[in-house]
Amino acid sequence: MALLGNHPDVLINCSHGKSEAIVVLTIRDLFATANWWLWGSLNNLLPILAEAAPDEFLVAIEKALKQSPCPFDELFLQEEILLRIWLACYGHLESLAWDKEYLVRVCVIFAELALHDPGGKWSNRPAKSLATILLPWLPQTTASVDKRKVALKTLQKEFPAVTWNSC
Repeated sequence: MALLGNHPDVLINCSHGKSEAIVVLTIRDLFATANWWLWGSLNNLLPILAEAAPDEFLVAIEKALKQSPCPFDELFLQEEILLRIWLACYGHLESLAWDKEYLVRVCVIFAELALHDPGGKWSNRPAKSLATILLPWLPQTTASVDKRKVALKTLQKEFPAVTWNSC
């Protein structure tokens, strides 16, 4: 999937845009009706899916956060079983924050996840990931200072409680 999404030029026998379309449609279909169990069970594949089609992957997370019930609510309740694994795989989302194009969206997603997070004993929580991404002395992004300021101002405006507790 990641190769199809990122190296379409290698597929010389495919029409232009075909490989990218296949990846986008696959991710869209996969997460169209995804419940907490699917999100948790796909944890090992999430980094590949995020790399294959970052925009579509972020759209899937954003849609899941707006569902009622939100699949992440139940996933957070499964701390002893699936959450431990899923939290260890936050790298799939954190890795997208390295790209300045996705920084603000990823920060907003982490802030929304932090609102759903009831807390727990595992250390890699959404709020902690958010703070780590925006650390002034060691930011986990290639975005400029100005872009990081935009992300922080967006968080302050949309998620003041999360921003105050995280950043």
